[in-house]
Amino acid sequence: MNIFRWTFICHCAAAFGVVAVASAASRPSETLFPETTDVWFSVANIESLEKHWDQTQLGRLMANPIMAPFTRHLSWQFEDEWSGIEDRLTLTLSDIRRVAGGETAIGRIGRRPGRLALCAVIDISGRLSQARRVLREVDRRQLERGATRHESEVDGHAVFGYSSVRRQPRFSAGTDAIATGGPETAYYCVTGDLLVASDDLDALKGILNRASGNDNKPSSLASYVPFETVMLRCELGGGADAFQIRWFLNARAAASGDRDAKAVGKATVGREIATSRGVGGLIAFSMGGHQISHRTAVYAPRPIKALVTAAALPSQPDFTPQAWVPQDISTYTTLYVDLTRDFEAIGPAADKLFGHDAAGTWREIVDSLEHDPNGPRIDVREDLVSHLGPRVTFLTDYREPITTTSNRLLIAIETKDAQAVRSALRRLLANDPTIRNRNERGIAVWELAPKKRPGLPPKIGFGDAPPLTRPEPLRKKSDKESGRLLPEAAITVWNGNLMIASHVDYLLKVVAPSTKQPPLAADPVYRLVQSEINKSPAKGECLQFFSRTDEEYRPTYELVRQNEVPQGESMADRAIGLLFAKRHLAIKPAKFDGSRLPEYEKVRPYLGPAGLRITRELQGWFAEGFTLTKAPIVATSPRQQR
Repeated sequence: MNIFRWTFICHCAAAFGVVAVASAASRPSETLFPETTDVWFSVANIESLEKHWDQTQLGRLMANPIMAPFTRHLSWQFEDEWSGIEDRLTLTLSDIRRVAGGETAIGRIGRRPGRLALCAVIDISGRLSQARRVLREVDRRQLERGATRHESEVDGHAVFGYSSVRRQPRFSAGTDAIATGGPETAYYCVTGDLLVASDDLDALKGILNRASGNDNKPSSLASYVPFETVMLRCELGGGADAFQIRWFLNARAAASGDRDAKAVGKATVGREIATSRGVGGLIAFSMGGHQISHRTAVYAPRPIKALVTAAALPSQPDFTPQAWVPQDISTYTTLYVDLTRDFEAIGPAADKLFGHDAAGTWREIVDSLEHDPNGPRIDVREDLVSHLGPRVTFLTDYREPITTTSNRLLIAIETKDAQAVRSALRRLLANDPTIRNRNERGIAVWELAPKKRPGLPPKIGFGDAPPLTRPEPLRKKSDKESGRLLPEAAITVWNGNLMIASHVDYLLKVVAPSTKQPPLAADPVYRLVQSEINKSPAKGECLQFFSRTDEEYRPTYELVRQNEVPQGESMADRAIGLLFAKRHLAIKPAKFDGSRLPEYEKVRPYLGPAGLRITRELQGWFAEGFTLTKAPIVATSPRQQR
């Protein structure tokens, strides 16, 4: 198997939120996995997936010898990530590739509190002899690691099992403690055209019972309402059989499988997961004229009364970039929300930005702004938020030369009453010693002081972004780590919008450019993506996203070449990552010499524009996106043309 090809396929799937894949076997795997499956990942046919991937521009890029150092490093990373599955089932990626004749599905099944079983179901049609050879190799590996082999029979099926003592430290499910020992098991069975492997005998029995039709309570994943609803929604657009990958995350099972229920109940993220019951989708490479196509549905049913409110979420027909949006940007996102109605929902999201133990911080700040005798005495909801309109726009870009502080972000919120918003900002910021008021090219701008001034009272910061990995013990932050989320933010009210930028230079580039730029709305690349989005009319549309991926990915790539942290060290860059769930690949510079990568202009021709649409529906949300071919019409970006 071409590990380079598989590595990048899997990383691209992860970039679109993938945690699962789909089937085309006589018994689809979703009919074999139970409804307690919290993560399901299925590939209809591995050979077909590889063929379609090789036809994409990214596939051709990864096959180009100039990218060999990068693809080799990605393969090492992915093999390291896969090692957890390999360690539990003793099946390598090469093993699976050799035996798969149809669908390959991997799932995680909730067995009991704190216990998740890992299962693999592989259609071995026409490859029984290869499967037998692989199982002989598995037997050899298990015995070499000191496992004890035993055989049993489950409803007439021969099951081979192995028991061993855990040799390497590993985090225990549901705890932060490290387990240094304990039993490890693995079970394998070939029945008909299926190879089933699991680290839990009961989970394997359940799959075998469903495969033979002996399950008295066929509560399969396929009959689970969230799964069924999500998949039906994704199939509505037609052509579902052409998608090579399907995936599903059972949100409630995930919330309770690895964590203590009380901890989940207290955590903000736990409460958010509880509002949805499942998310899943389809992914395809080289399909329907798209390099990458993906559909994602979120099943989040609510009580009837709440549904009426949710249905009132502003969905608008106009997503055309405003006249002031410049052509020279990396990404453009515009959405419609009711900020006044959703004001209370801002708190939990803001608290995440404050960091550890920040629950309630947002409410404390809002209350102090209104009631503190020494404060501005402003009612944030009534005096500011109530005067904001429903349209919110995000622009991202970068400044050259590219460094760890190059990324730029601008947020524009339309106003109902610009003068009222301006007045509220004056009251809010007038006496803040960390804010300075400046006039730039005739525009009043409030700017956060770049450095803390000596002798001033402590300021209220925006805190660090929440960690993406296991939290470390709390420690005192260094001066470099402390500070606001956007330490150089600039704010103004201009052209009917409240504008908040990560840096004053980017704010001025948009509101008071030194030279007039063509608008994004007239850009041929944007219009190409927009025409593709509009091919399938949608009701309840609330968000559109546009990306020049050749510009979006450039800062990350250049930092890797400089052997710097890819996502940058600035708080502004972290904010962009948080807001857009940054899709850049996770690279570990310390283990990779990025200087060996080719210059970016050799990579750029392989990166086409991308688009995404999200609609709000009674049962949740639906997103549909794609990446287009880098055709001659999009051969150069506005930045290159300058």
